[in-house]
Amino acid sequence: STVITPQTFPDITTREDWKLSSKDDVFVRYAWQRYTKTTNSPFVGNVGREAEDRYIQLASIGWNRILNDHTNLDVTLSGTGYKNTCCYYPGYDALKPSTLGLPSYTDAYAQATVPGYLELPVMSISSYTGMGNNGSPANDSRDFRLSGNITHVAGRHTIRAGAEGRLQDYSQIINGNVSGTYTFDNSYTQENNGT
Repeated sequence: STVITPQTFPDITTREDWKLSSKDDVFVRYAWQRYTKTTNSPFVGNVGREAEDRYIQLASIGWNRILNDHTNLDVTLSGTGYKNTCCYYPGYDALKPSTLGLPSYTDAYAQATVPGYLELPVMSISSYTGMGNNGSPANDSRDFRLSGNITHVAGRHTIRAGAEGRLQDYSQIINGNVSGTYTFDNSYTQENNGT
């Protein structure tokens, strides 16, 4: 039997501000969120269940300095991190091709393709429900930003100048099935009369 599994979404957020002196302010912002979901499958032992796990982190720290009555300097360092493990099949990953009676060299081939990663192959049998799926390894995205601005008020005019630098990184592993895909139908085994 299958058990209903809830979706979860915990969240941690904080906002801190400090007045260090009459001319210096510092702030910190941080947020962490995680989303999880499991979808059950009709297979015995819930072997085809799908699990999703996504999280995001946002952080920044900033400093504001009043240089004089007309000039202000602010600097901010911030970053984000996002990880997505959509379409992960823990039940299939616990099995290997030889579990279905395939030759043991199919296990060795899958291990050689991606060391340490072995899963049930995708099996498609004509007129039946298929088994196995293409898993999606985790995708990571990171972004860092450093910015600074100086603002000067001169009479009725405000002059502002600033700069910003960013570093972005996105790593994605293409999804697929290292154990292969097997399709069975009657195309090559049928009699001449079509049965």
